[in-house]
Amino acid sequence: MVRYSLLRILIFFGCLGLLWLVGLRGPGQRPWLVIGAGLLSMVISYFVLAPFREQTVDKIAHRVEARTAARAGRVTDEDIEDAAIEDAPGAGSSGVDASGADASIARGRGTGATEGPAAAAGAAESTDPRAGAEVMGREEYR
Repeated sequence: MVRYSLLRILIFFGCLGLLWLVGLRGPGQRPWLVIGAGLLSMVISYFVLAPFREQTVDKIAHRVEARTAARAGRVTDEDIEDAAIEDAPGAGSSGVDASGADASIARGRGTGATEGPAAAAGAAESTDPRAGAEVMGREEYR
């Protein structure tokens, strides 16, 4: 990939030098010099660098295939948990929902007063050190 990019840059600068030698040297001709060098280098690169481009595409395709094969062969925690839920007898009646969370906590009816999503949100607010700054009238916690 790096080789292909470097060759494209070298072809561009070669075309730039060639057009400069042909006579596109004036300050008013510089945009035409750059545009002409870009177009000429694209045409030359399309034909001359075709084998390098194919090699680069093949390398990238092999890397992608290797990554997807590695991912397909890998067992994740989710796969293990899904298999445990499917294999467990009577999983629906045990009080554990499909995500693995205790159903009583998910409904907010845990054993203590601090369990459940609403209590967790309140606990997060009360541990915020900036919360007291607003009550005491300070604009900013320091």
